[in-house]
Amino acid sequence: MKPKNLLLLAVMIMYTALAGLAQNGAYKEPPAKDIFQFGQRRSLPDLSKYPGISLQGTNTAFMKGINSFNANEIKKHPEEFKQQLQKGRAIGSQSFQRNHMHAANGPEGNNSHSDFHLTKDLNALAESNPGNAADFYVNTSYATLHQVAYFAADDGVHGNELWRSDGTAAGTFMVKDIEPGAASTYLYNITAVNGKIYFSAATAAYGLEPWVSDGTENGTQLLMDIKPGPLWSYPTEFAGADNQVYFVSDGDFSSWGALWKTDGTTAGTKLVKSIGDEGGGGTLITQPTEANGQLFFTFLNFSTFSWELWRSDGTNAGTYAVSSNTYFPSVPAQLTHYNNKLYFSADDGTGRKLWVSDGTDAGTTPAPNNNDIVIDADYLGTTFPVLNSVLYIPG
Repeated sequence: MKPKNLLLLAVMIMYTALAGLAQNGAYKEPPAKDIFQFGQRRSLPDLSKYPGISLQGTNTAFMKGINSFNANEIKKHPEEFKQQLQKGRAIGSQSFQRNHMHAANGPEGNNSHSDFHLTKDLNALAESNPGNAADFYVNTSYATLHQVAYFAADDGVHGNELWRSDGTAAGTFMVKDIEPGAASTYLYNITAVNGKIYFSAATAAYGLEPWVSDGTENGTQLLMDIKPGPLWSYPTEFAGADNQVYFVSDGDFSSWGALWKTDGTTAGTKLVKSIGDEGGGGTLITQPTEANGQLFFTFLNFSTFSWELWRSDGTNAGTYAVSSNTYFPSVPAQLTHYNNKLYFSADDGTGRKLWVSDGTDAGTTPAPNNNDIVIDADYLGTTFPVLNSVLYIPG
């Protein structure tokens, strides 16, 4: 399991420790083999040994994280990689893994002044499994727009559909029964951007395609049937930049290789560039991040067999790689907007360090005065913390 899941691991370890103390009633000295000196590394546990923990995600192939795709290994067996990727995608389209929440009820009548309480029992007969799964990231929060949270849930009557909540029972209800009746909608990647809710949803009529919602039933509509009929375009990675909303879908021959932009209407939804179908091909446009009016993202190029940093201004000509002079065997990560530039972690063979880009090839370099600090993290879907105009990195 890669470092991006350290937060989940920390929660598991803390829960296990607390449970042990509660059962034993007193602290016990751990075995000598479990005692590690400060600064000493230990291997991460195998989460597959914990069947009670269900990692959210729509594709089994990505449970180990995108950063497990090492360009050097892919170069040795490119066709095998493509077959494994497609197999994982097929499995994901057949089975939607829900995140099962198990919470113990605390004693009644305590003296706590907390307002922590059940908002609404969405499913009176079983678990409603409210959540927001994503293609590439294990932990995904609810999308929030105008003080309202949006998520997917199953009330036992309408199947898995889009819900909303303002924190009150009356303000918690299903937005729309997208797949009418008891059938469930395969719904995830819920994202609030530019005043609307965007998400991926699969129906029998349209397959898996991008949807948009203004938070009302009538305002929840199919954005575009990119691959007509029941075929799936696999939309994902909704993000905003320079008053545009971008997202990623499959190309004609590539997996997650096409970049799109939209204004929230079908007429205003346009293909920017099918990157994965050009040249030697490629896959996995990930981590779209706005910095100084430009959209930055990472891409796995099959021609160079390396990960690349790209930028886009929303046009085909203005969408290109800005790291063509550098070979990245593993995925750049932690893309962060700071001081009108993009900062990120990347490994060019000398270790994962801090890099910076102004959106040009010449301006994409190791960060000046980085003191040769090796960054001990490569989390996807997260940014470096910025506090009081200072950027912080772990290293």
